Amino acid sequence: VYLSMSDESILVVDIGSSSVKAGHSGEDIPSYVFPATIAKGTNQSSESVEAFPSELAQLVTSQYVNNHSSHPIYRGIVQDWDEMENLWKHVADTVGLSQKNTDGTDNWNTAESTSVFMVESNKASVQDRSKWAEILFETYHAPSICFGNSSVLSLFASGRTSGLAVECGAGSTSTVPIFEGLPLHHAVICMDHGGQDISYNLKKLFNDRNIAIDMFSAKTVKERLSFAQGFTSKDLPHTTDTTTSFSLPDGQDVTVDSRIFSACAESLFVKDENGNGGLVNQVYESIALCDESVRRDLAGAIILSGGTSMLAGTGDRLHRDLIRKIQTEQMNVSCLVVPTTQYREKGYSTQRKFAPWIGGSLMGSFDTYHKSLKITRQEWEENPDMVLATKSV
Repeated sequence: VYLSMSDESILVVDIGSSSVKAGHSGEDIPSYVFPATIAKGTNQSSESVEAFPSELAQLVTSQYVNNHSSHPIYRGIVQDWDEMENLWKHVADTVGLSQKNTDGTDNWNTAESTSVFMVESNKASVQDRSKWAEILFETYHAPSICFGNSSVLSLFASGRTSGLAVECGAGSTSTVPIFEGLPLHHAVICMDHGGQDISYNLKKLFNDRNIAIDMFSAKTVKERLSFAQGFTSKDLPHTTDTTTSFSLPDGQDVTVDSRIFSACAESLFVKDENGNGGLVNQVYESIALCDESVRRDLAGAIILSGGTSMLAGTGDRLHRDLIRKIQTEQMNVSCLVVPTTQYREKGYSTQRKFAPWIGGSLMGSFDTYHKSLKITRQEWEENPDMVLATKSV
């Protein structure tokens, strides 16, 4: 299929539980990446204090977060629209949509000529779209908007329109079967478990060893050193060494047993006593819920995306355990997980943490977007319910 390119630049924005990714269509990666937190009562992004499971709030820097910063999105769902509007104001200021008049008031001339493509999570509702349309059309005077499903866009970023998108984010993990560009909603599974939970697990393991560490430091160490159990690499000595010595973000030098860096991530792959985790079963169940006629297409293109998928060995572990699961259940398919150590795709593998945004950047570059997908202000004013429910990626 030939898709012609458009010269018009679109602002593409992906607001997740942990970070905001923003930039213009046609760019390879987002120009702006910053925490999805807002200093309360302001439109300024706060320092990167990662959100954490609500049931653990009293144990993890709760006083600082509750008194000083807010996370408008929790596990893929907007919790506070007032704070979300403040966060969007920060996005607009950062990317240059707003400028200051001589009297100090905001000038939205740039915003009035900039179309917006919003990447939305699998948990987003039509009501969420309606609220975004109200903000973007009425407050920021955007000429047009569009909404794109993050999983569809992730798959598109990998150069595919059919496959199983596995999004491993900060607050949740989603498995979404997609066939010829359309998500099979009946087989979508979302698990409230992600990178934030792994960070908390690592923090607790450090604390159990009498090493004081906060959530931000745990997140930083996790991104540097955590890996999937069973994975080894000569390029990553801590995957084979018994102990690992390194410096914490605060400058403290520590030595710990290396197994904690895989133990903290195990909850992503195997269900715990509370029923959390279990990525292998989640992937298998999403495939099994689909008609047999499409299972081979889905299992043959299991595409990992999201920041948590960057943990070393995630693809290898999923591929290994999924093969065993498929053999045990006697499902007649062959699986391919992207990426693994043995199978990598240049470009996509290294940038998959930005995959939904990259997919949006690509989609916003095509004429198809401008001709049939975007929602104009006039369309929204004439029939908001219809266009918000039917026009999207």
